[in-house]
Amino acid sequence: MKRRAFIQSLSTAGTLSLAGPAAWASVASTVGRPTLEPLFERLPQVLAAVERPVSTGLAMQAGFSDDWDLNLYPLVIGIGPRAERLLADLVNAGSVPADAGLYRTGTAPLGAATDWLPLRLKKATIAMLLVDPEASEARREASILLARRLVDAGVYLPLALVLGRSDHAGDAAWWRCLPLPTIEVQTTDPALDTRNIVEAMLPGLPFNQPTLVGVDLCDMRAALRAGPKALATAVRWNEPEGCVRALDRAWVGLPPTLCKGVLAWVNAGTDFSMGDFDNLLQALDARLESGAFCVLAPYIDPSLADGERLLSLTVVGD
Repeated sequence: MKRRAFIQSLSTAGTLSLAGPAAWASVASTVGRPTLEPLFERLPQVLAAVERPVSTGLAMQAGFSDDWDLNLYPLVIGIGPRAERLLADLVNAGSVPADAGLYRTGTAPLGAATDWLPLRLKKATIAMLLVDPEASEARREASILLARRLVDAGVYLPLALVLGRSDHAGDAAWWRCLPLPTIEVQTTDPALDTRNIVEAMLPGLPFNQPTLVGVDLCDMRAALRAGPKALATAVRWNEPEGCVRALDRAWVGLPPTLCKGVLAWVNAGTDFSMGDFDNLLQALDARLESGAFCVLAPYIDPSLADGERLLSLTVVGD
């Protein structure tokens, strides 16, 4: 169900791609920004690898999948200083899948690299705006315009992730007018900051790594549509029975009405077992309303020690 051939048949054509790069330039110039700047874009290499025989070794050398029809080509656009720094750090750390495209609001005209953006959007199944709530007024306008473009382009799962709450009275909820599902980051574990929460989420949203076995994009979208409000947090534990206590810590900081849908990715080492999965699923299910959507998947990270767990938790409700 998560394969690209099926997902693409559910979504409409990439209308923005028909307008060409000029459409994106006009959006940016409307808010005083010349264009969007690619931080990570390997689509030209991907297409070159697809067109050549695998025997050339290009696909293997670049770390690409042999069958690019199975990929989701996620798109992330960072808006605001904090969001753009976070994306740049991901690129520098080598934490971006080869099929992903990362962009930020540009400060100068660019060459042919921006010409790939319309094709990127046409191929993307998941697209995320990573929004700094303290962004300038111009970037706020850009967020709204870009969100509309993602929706109009027929992206199957468009969403916005807001990096924490604004401290300024009167504009603390400006992003709630975005015309797509919006998730606010909320810290509930003092040992984890906003960056940790975002990094824990990325394997599922928007990158949807292949190692997330059993994750269905239809269920992910249904969970995000289960209510008008969504919050994302993360908790960590490193003991066999720690998942219940960790979830208790997470739920203390979340409004009680957020229990109609859950997206949960548990980052774990190679010792993660079916028993661990069942225990976590039961603990989550006990906190949800009857009939709520619950999407839970493990993301195996060999760098984590045995027993170490990092759970990304996105809860949806009223």
